This record gives sequence, C-alpha cells and structure tokens, in this order.
Amino acid sequence: VDGTVRYLVPQGGAMLAHLGQPTFDAVSRQTLSTAAYTASPIDGSATGANALVAGSVIAVRTGSGRYAKLKIDSYGYNLGITWVTYK
Repeated sequence: VDGTVRYLVPQGGAMLAHLGQPTFDAVSRQTLSTAAYTASPIDGSATGANALVAGSVIAVRTGSGRYAKLKIDSYGYNLGITWVTYK
C-alpha cells in the first residue's frame, strides 16, 4: 500500500492460511490440506501488526486446488522466502 502498510494478498482464486512458526519440514501436504484458508490478505506492515516475521509459515491453496507452503526467511524491503509446491 505504501512504505509502511503492506499485505500478502492471494490472487487468482488462491487462499492463504498463517500457520504460525512450526518446523517448516514438518508441515506436510496433509497439514496443508486441512488448514483453515481465507482469501483475506495477511498483514505484512512495517508495524507491530506484521504477521510475516522470520520463521512464519504460510499455507497456500491455489485457485486450481494445489498446495504450497512458504517460510518467511527474512522481512524487509524484499521478502525472503523458501517454498515447496505440491501436486
């Protein structure tokens, strides 16, 4: 939105679920298939409301029903992530 207010916004029918800070490798496709997804953006603002802190894991369900998981590695001007996709 601006230099302070930012969001991770799902596009193209995708939905997101913030899973907290679990061990990334322990988040399985089964875990992703049962997550509580929403089309709402996740707050990534440069404020205390930022939910995209290092170590956070975000589940993704695409508009075509596929799954992915994202781990936030670093937060700043650029968002550093690790991701895994599933068929």
